[in-house]
Amino acid sequence: MTTTDAQLREVKARLRATMNGVAAARMRQLGMRYRLIFGTELPRLQALADELPHTAELAARLWQEDIRECHLLAAMLMPVEAFQQDLAEVWLEQMQTTEEIECTTLHLLQHAPYATTILFAWIASPERMKRIAGWTLAARLFMQGKAPSERDADELLDHLQCDLHATDSLIQKAAYKALLKYMGLSAAANAHGERLLAAL
Repeated sequence: MTTTDAQLREVKARLRATMNGVAAARMRQLGMRYRLIFGTELPRLQALADELPHTAELAARLWQEDIRECHLLAAMLMPVEAFQQDLAEVWLEQMQTTEEIECTTLHLLQHAPYATTILFAWIASPERMKRIAGWTLAARLFMQGKAPSERDADELLDHLQCDLHATDSLIQKAAYKALLKYMGLSAAANAHGERLLAAL
């Protein structure tokens, strides 16, 4: 047994000890389709992550498990420098929930050197999860005070105008959150945002 095998067994054992059956049942009712759901709350997962080794090997093994908590822990444990753009694309294709998107964006994507590149590719994508991920990432970057160039802002606002009217409520919600964060960047951004909101 390798060190990573042993670490994976330890993680699963510790997750079983945190199992919340009521929360797990509710998550299934909400449509989560993982093979296994422990129902562990995010603060408890973060506390567990703080005690585990942050290695690409362990994170990759956790991601391979069809278990909600393992996917979230993988995002918490993966070193940013090991999370290359091609891997980000693979992970996104395998994500089931906005919870995974938000966790991966918080711990990895917003810190990645290619964040802006994938943001514009994803918000222009016809794929639902990519659009949600793109707007989630945009909101995080705006919270860091990262303002787009004038040209990029024009493209961003065009996509926002479209997705604020999306029939998919999750895309619409993600775009709305991104717009609110964008409006906090400057007086000009706020004025652009107000015009978009007035058109809703």
